[in-house]
Amino acid sequence: MTTDAYDVRLARIALGHLVEPGSRDLGELVLAVGPVESLRRLRSGDVKDRLRDAASARLGAVDPNHLAEKALERADRLGARIITPEDGEWPHQLADLVHLSRDVPDPIQRDTYPPHCIWLRGPWPLAEACERSVSVVGARASTSYGDHVAGAP
Repeated sequence: MTTDAYDVRLARIALGHLVEPGSRDLGELVLAVGPVESLRRLRSGDVKDRLRDAASARLGAVDPNHLAEKALERADRLGARIITPEDGEWPHQLADLVHLSRDVPDPIQRDTYPPHCIWLRGPWPLAEACERSVSVVGARASTSYGDHVAGAP
């Protein structure tokens, strides 16, 4: 059985909703068996305990395929698009995040895999926007120094 591009897109979107971004366990699973099979294994519980635990609350609340289809509808209503690694505008630099992942118990250092999908609004292709952009991460709890530096001309 061949998996078509729409099934892959739905699986990526569902995985992006079910497990926190950067999950090394999920990233390795997707690299090994692909997004569609990864979603199937996640739904059946045939995954590492840590990954099963991470997805259990969200899996119990909604059907992942329905969730993904609703996300596509919501994106369309908002004038947004959902980009996945299979799309031509996916920024190749995100693959470098895999190299940051370390085999340590701390999830902040371990879970640095690329996201499975990115929501995007605006006309620019994502890869081009990434070449010309800066991001501020952790702004909700920024220090006064961080506020000053981020606002400096």
